Amino acid sequence: MYQSSCMFQLLFIFQLLFMACQQVETVVNDQRGVHPVKYVLVERGEKNFPLDSLTSPFLKSVQHFEIDSDSGTTRYLSFLNNTVNTIYFYNYDTEEFLFKIQYEKKGPHGVGRPDGFHFHNFDSIFLYNYYRKTLYLTDSGARVYQHFFLNEVPPSAGNYVPTAQLYTHKPMVVLGDTVFISGYLGGEMSDENASNRPITKILNMKTAEVINTNRYSPPYLSGNWGGQLFRHVYSTFNPEKRRFVFSFPIDHYVYETSLLDTIMTPHYAGSRYFGDIKSLSLSKRIPPSRDMKAKLHSLNPSYYAILYDKYRKVYYRVAHLPISEQDFHHPDINISRMKQPSIIILDENLQYIGESLLPKQTYAEGLMFVSREGLNIRRWPHIELGEDTLRLKILVLEENPDA
Repeated sequence: MYQSSCMFQLLFIFQLLFMACQQVETVVNDQRGVHPVKYVLVERGEKNFPLDSLTSPFLKSVQHFEIDSDSGTTRYLSFLNNTVNTIYFYNYDTEEFLFKIQYEKKGPHGVGRPDGFHFHNFDSIFLYNYYRKTLYLTDSGARVYQHFFLNEVPPSAGNYVPTAQLYTHKPMVVLGDTVFISGYLGGEMSDENASNRPITKILNMKTAEVINTNRYSPPYLSGNWGGQLFRHVYSTFNPEKRRFVFSFPIDHYVYETSLLDTIMTPHYAGSRYFGDIKSLSLSKRIPPSRDMKAKLHSLNPSYYAILYDKYRKVYYRVAHLPISEQDFHHPDINISRMKQPSIIILDENLQYIGESLLPKQTYAEGLMFVSREGLNIRRWPHIELGEDTLRLKILVLEENPDA
């Protein structure tokens, strides 16, 4: 009896170990270095916007837009300071502060503490509250005249509903009465398949109906990817072609889809500066520790935001080189967690045409947008002007002199 009991316990332990361990999944950079670098990005200018004492340059929701009027075209830079529930507006050309809109947290026009915003026009300004899962439609008078709950479909076994996110690199698109917004759901699901974990929410503002659509790319179906930073989804919209393009952190390809089509077409958009990306050697059923997740993201290369440049008809995709094991244990978080960025350049057909490796700890690619001048990217505040100025460098697309 005792021997039988011991055998049962051993078998149980072996079963647990088998369930916990899993072969490492490798996402191969299969076209690394194949494509010539015809174009590069070169720093050619800068913009400096003064900030008040309540605003930090570490901004998560920034938008650049143009408005035509009888007197001409005004170009704006706007951003949300959610600590004071305020959207600031600047003249992009003169770099002067123009005005701000402050929203109430409570009451009939309350929006809580919003995480992101989207300026459509002065009569339609959207604010999104992540924790309330609510999108507010407001105007320039800070009045709320409509709101939409975006997670009205309850999750069920094998059906995972994303929570919408609205940030600089997760922009919202408004076409008529339809809103397209990226979604996020953390964690690794052992029963995840090609259809049960959507990444986009489509809102019909007339009916308030929400559809969850689009999916993670194929590499996510196997392997444990930590369920956190590698699960974020970045997107951009090409208004001429009316196509969305998605950038996934572990995938060397980007994926193109139409407005309502579920077919996602892959296009190679990998970096020449690194190779393969590897998962944890852990079953999806086993949640990794915080340290395991940090190492997975830091010691692996990865991809980040993608932006469409309508002026030059190209795409910019951010890639992040891995951090060394030695730097990972450095006490300075700027060294131990900040990856060196590279910007991949794709033509309007999503073909690789160039790439520029940026110096480490110089640019903050979390704040980037496109203007007529080029790619605007925030400079690290500690380098030059401190935190009372939002300083942007302008990277210009040029032919590679060494090609």
